Amino acid sequence: YRLGDYLEVVDVFDPGKYDIILPIDTPEVFDMTQDYRNIYIECHTSYKNNRKYLGHLPESLGGIIVPSEEFVECIIDEVPEALKKKVNFIRNCLDLEQFNLKTDYSDLPVLWSKIPLVCIGRIDDLKNTTEVIEIFVEVQKKLGDCFILIIAGPISADIDLWDIVRKKGILNRFIYLPTIQFDKVPILLSIIKKNKGIFISASKGESFGLSVAESLMIDLPVLLSDIPIHRKLVDENVNFIYRLGNVKQAAARVSNIIENYSDLMIQCSVFKEKFIIDNFIQDWNRCFT
Repeated sequence: YRLGDYLEVVDVFDPGKYDIILPIDTPEVFDMTQDYRNIYIECHTSYKNNRKYLGHLPESLGGIIVPSEEFVECIIDEVPEALKKKVNFIRNCLDLEQFNLKTDYSDLPVLWSKIPLVCIGRIDDLKNTTEVIEIFVEVQKKLGDCFILIIAGPISADIDLWDIVRKKGILNRFIYLPTIQFDKVPILLSIIKKNKGIFISASKGESFGLSVAESLMIDLPVLLSDIPIHRKLVDENVNFIYRLGNVKQAAARVSNIIENYSDLMIQCSVFKEKFIIDNFIQDWNRCFT
């Protein structure tokens, strides 16, 4: 990726060489130094079990950083009292230029005769992949055999994806894609948009909602579970939100998106302003200057 002017991979970590250390969900850094003042640990995981370390952080820590304002509220009770005032957020940003290149998708193929519904992310209970499948089944029941379901991402050991798909009787309307390289995601989403599809997330918890943000960057309509992170990403627009567990409401939202696809694409185009780099820089300056 030609990042040699910006990044250096080292064999040995010497904490004394750095002004600021920003480990992401890696508390092992505290075993490598006794001076914690310039360490700002970043918590990005929405898996509560994976952030148990928050309750054992040293009081002399420089700070705790999360990728969204809403996620501050999610973790604040897990942080020691002395560190609560050191919790801050730096909003994620996306490269508008990278996604602009993909919005000119006139040469992309129309791959399917049916409308694709796509879910990208880890396939497990927190991401609630089973509910995405249930929504698809309800959509088929409500709107007819006009859709295919695409699920992309690593499969957790606690979910038997293929068994669920077989039991729901949708094997002939289902496509599974393994983990996609981050720089290829805009291409997949652009193909979904060319085929007038919808991105779906039934997640029970997010720290930022990166896949949702990537979809919004190309004005791809989304259907999202009603959790604080998702509501913020789409300005609480009810066209794009359904109540967790209510697959009938979700199917009704899909129907509305299909019927008003062009108008809702325009509404989605407004949301990408949340992800501009200026917001990231503004938050960075607030934390470090």
